[in-house]
Amino acid sequence: MDFAEYFAFQFTADKRLSHGVNALLGYTYSHAIDDVPLEFGGAMPGPNPQDSRFPHEVSNSIIDQRHRLTLSFLWAFPFGKGQKFLNNGGVTDLLLGGWQMNGILFTQSGLWFSPVLQTSTTKEHQAVPTSLSRRLRQGGAVG
Repeated sequence: MDFAEYFAFQFTADKRLSHGVNALLGYTYSHAIDDVPLEFGGAMPGPNPQDSRFPHEVSNSIIDQRHRLTLSFLWAFPFGKGQKFLNNGGVTDLLLGGWQMNGILFTQSGLWFSPVLQTSTTKEHQAVPTSLSRRLRQGGAVG
């Protein structure tokens, strides 16, 4: 049985300033834990647990990013009809009116390192073929 959880706190602030300037700030603090790494498709069973008494050996998910900050702005240029400058209409309004500039900046913490054991840890699925392991136990040569 697979297990995953995601918790988050999100904060957003939007401010409309004067002269056509808008600013937006967004912050997310989150935590994701699971027991199925994405190397296995996220929906397929992952490797066997190290200790079968604890079926949910969970840890930080490899998609866990604790912090994300987003800042954006928009500035509507003061040219054209209904604006402060070049507001007479006509060709000037068609060419210069309605323009705006915007930008987005985001920064986030890095991804967690989650070591994954790619071989089986149970005797049901041996990583070494039976005939080879028998020869090695008997001190035989490999080759």
